[in-house]
Formats: sequence, C-alpha cells, structure tokens
Amino acid sequence: MDVDGHHQTQLTLNETDDMYPAVSPDGKYIAFKSNRDGNFEIYVMTSDGSSLRRLTDDPGEDSLPNWSPDGHQLVFNSKRDGDYELFIVNADGSGLRQLTGNNRWDGHPSWSIDGTLVFNSGTTGNGSDWEIYSMDIDGLNVRQLTSNGVSDWSAEWSPDGHYILFLSIASGNDPGIFLMNTDGSGRRVLYNSPYYEWGARWSADGEKIVFTVDKDDVEYIYIMNKDGGDVTLLTERGSYPAWVK
Repeated sequence: MDVDGHHQTQLTLNETDDMYPAVSPDGKYIAFKSNRDGNFEIYVMTSDGSSLRRLTDDPGEDSLPNWSPDGHQLVFNSKRDGDYELFIVNADGSGLRQLTGNNRWDGHPSWSIDGTLVFNSGTTGNGSDWEIYSMDIDGLNVRQLTSNGVSDWSAEWSPDGHYILFLSIASGNDPGIFLMNTDGSGRRVLYNSPYYEWGARWSADGEKIVFTVDKDDVEYIYIMNKDGGDVTLLTERGSYPAWVK
C-alpha cells in the first residue's frame, strides 16, 4: 500500500500463512516466512509478488528474515536445533551457517550498515526474560545492551546505524515502542498506548516509523515521526509492516 494507506494490493495468495515480510535494500525483493509447503521456511519473491522461490528447507521452523545492507545475505532465526538460534544464508539459498548455539532463544535479528547484528535472547520462548544483544557478523564479540528488570525485544537498527528501535514493557504488562543508543544508553519511550504495540520498523530515510497496534485482537497499522510525534492510523488490517524504499 501507499504510505497514506491507499492502493492496497495483495501480493500472496495461499491457504496457509505468509508473515514477517522484509524488503531488500534495493526494494526489488521481499523475504518472508511461510508454511505453504507444510513447514515454516523463508521464501523470497520480487516486490510485485512474482518469481517466488523457497530459500530454506529444514523441518525446524525458520522465521524473521532480515537482509544484509548489500542485499547479498539474510540473517534469520531457526528452531532447527530445538531452541531458536541465528543463521545466515546467501540470497540464493547457498552458504548457510549458524551464528549462535547457546541453549537460549535467540531471535528477531537486525543487520546494521556497519555489519553488526542486534537480536533478542532469553532462556524461554515466552519473552519473560528477553534482553537485547549485539554481536559481530561472525558470531563473536557478543555484548548485552539491555538489563532493566523488564523484557526488551524486537530490536531494529536505524538506517544510519546510530539508534536501535525496540519493544519493552512500559508499565505492568503493557509493551511500548522505545529507542536507545547503540551501546544501550539513552533509553526512552517513543509511543505507548493502552494497547499492545509491536512490529515497529524504520522508513528507509529514518524519518518515520511504522508499527502495529493490537486492540482487542484486531490489528491496526500506524505511522509516526521518528521522535514519536504525529501518530496516524494507516489501515485497520494487517500487521508487521515493512517499507519498500
């Protein structure tokens, strides 16, 4: 759809689930999670929904793909080893390699312009103790960025690599959208409503943030300025929006 919510176009059509779209840096391809072949794998298609191909093939669930800045690789989380771990694969499906393997649940990786990854990690999959970490692209130099007595998850690098957008518990069990510096300092809330916010993503120029709000099991997509101002409803359907340049 357009950035004002108009001209919505359906790109996929099957009897199962297509979720978590991620657009390549050049805007030509969309990677996403689907169980259209009976198991959740990573697929890639062109941005008009054509030329669909499966990127991964494993009995374990693969999810949440994120492109490298040059568009040549994707990082994703996979349950192929029991717990969720992080993997990297070339854009053509070759060169699969595992980054983490620590008996924890590692997920929602995001790739910065300098090649650093951020991700959330915890001892269980329910998000009760997730914190945000960064590491080098070879899986080394792991650094914990948050430790605030509440769960932090779904980190997203800003396009310029200067900030990290993430979700955190703002009060009680109420998640909100937060921003912090790349070293974990300067933590501040950008948006927190009485409902459940999730799936926050940057625009390509870093000036806007689009996100989902779940209001009593009905999902809405909103857009706001990078400082949390001018919150505007885009559509009363859909979730986990992604920008096409």
